[in-house]
Amino acid sequence: MMRLLVTAKGEGRTVESADAVALIGRGAECSVHIDDEAASHKHCRIEQGADGSFTVSDLGSRNGTRLNGDAIKTQALKVGDVILIGTTTIAVQALGSAEHPSTAPTEPLKPPPPEVLHPIRLDFLAGPNKGQSFAVTRKLTRIGRRRRDNDLALVETGISNRHAEIRCGADGFEIADVGSRNGTFVNNQRVTRSPIKPGDRIQLGRCLLEVRAMDATTEPTAQIPKPSPLELAPIEAEEPGTADVALDESGAALDEAEGGGEPVSPASRRRVVLLSTAIILAAVFFTGAYVVRAILKRSTGPTPSPTEPTEKPKEPAAPGKGGQPAETPKADTASPTGKGADAGGHEKAIAKAADPAAAAREQLQTALDALRRAEIAGEPEAFDAAERALTAAKAPLKGTAHEGDLSQALARLPVARQAAADRRLNAEAAALLAAAKQHSDRKEPHIARLHCRELLARFPASAAAAEAKAMLQALDAPPPIPKEK
Repeated sequence: MMRLLVTAKGEGRTVESADAVALIGRGAECSVHIDDEAASHKHCRIEQGADGSFTVSDLGSRNGTRLNGDAIKTQALKVGDVILIGTTTIAVQALGSAEHPSTAPTEPLKPPPPEVLHPIRLDFLAGPNKGQSFAVTRKLTRIGRRRRDNDLALVETGISNRHAEIRCGADGFEIADVGSRNGTFVNNQRVTRSPIKPGDRIQLGRCLLEVRAMDATTEPTAQIPKPSPLELAPIEAEEPGTADVALDESGAALDEAEGGGEPVSPASRRRVVLLSTAIILAAVFFTGAYVVRAILKRSTGPTPSPTEPTEKPKEPAAPGKGGQPAETPKADTASPTGKGADAGGHEKAIAKAADPAAAAREQLQTALDALRRAEIAGEPEAFDAAERALTAAKAPLKGTAHEGDLSQALARLPVARQAAADRRLNAEAAALLAAAKQHSDRKEPHIARLHCRELLARFPASAAAAEAKAMLQALDAPPPIPKEK
């Protein structure tokens, strides 16, 4: 029998075990569970030999195991020794058989936290796990996206790898955010640490959960699957002393986003930079073309409509005496009261009558330009601006020859808006499918499944949905049985 005092973050707890082997680490199957970032899934092991002596052995952890300050591989263990893993200390208080426990003096212990008398359950009201429920019966329940590190794994890209924790203390249950990217919300309020009770609603990414009390006769409708041995295998293959850094196929180090995001390789970062540069250059090009067009249009004046004659045809002069055409009387420009003044006033009246038609044509051209820009950009804001411009041109163009052109533009607006929205959805679906293929090629099937499921949940009618469904079936299919020679 062994008795260990585990101290982490200023809090201590006593762990007693009558087994001959005690496994220490972050994994759920460890008999001595520690919550330390420096600890591996299976970090070290305390084992009793045939002669009754105890030894502690490092299991190939990332950051190593220290005994009384010295790094070890395998070392004999005695009462009073202290095992150090990251910032967590494990003091050996008693070693021996259950019939003859050690009588070594022990340090005063803090009382353990109370047992969970009234467990709760989390009902999923929205998100990929809608309709399921999860029973919270442990003192510490980790919530995140990666199965191997969490008790409740949520298949949703808005969830960080380590998102939040539900803890049980003397005052009941509370939820704590552990540095997620998108935050943790309780009753529509973002919190870092908050008590929870039946009736509260928790928002994690697109997952909405409701806290409900659970008695002894209530069973959860579904259990979130635990990690499979295949997902835990890569952690066991780590060599001691190696850094906790992911590598891509070329051996280059990958950065991981703060809060548990997906690793980003230098090649992906270069692609993002190139894409951003291309978008900026395209925006500059289209803006310059629009400015040049506006300058040319202002310098040459409004283009006359083909349906309206630009110049009134001259009427032939009436024949005069002797069959010769009569001379056109010249306007008297010198006298403001003569016939010349009447002709000038008539020309001014014609110009004033033509001004509203020219203004209407210019307003129609401006609205059509806004519609073309919206079709090129494909953004909802651009379509809203085009709709406002077309609506404003209705009154000036009513009853004119351009009213039909305006009606055609108004009919084309919703079609172009829907086509742009479909292009955006197909582009997002294609990006998710490309990411799934990339992770599948990297031998990361669990991340490829996440992208495929999100694609099917968000874009079930897209062109990439069928290929994502086929890829998901291929990933879930059992490996082929090798044929015997």
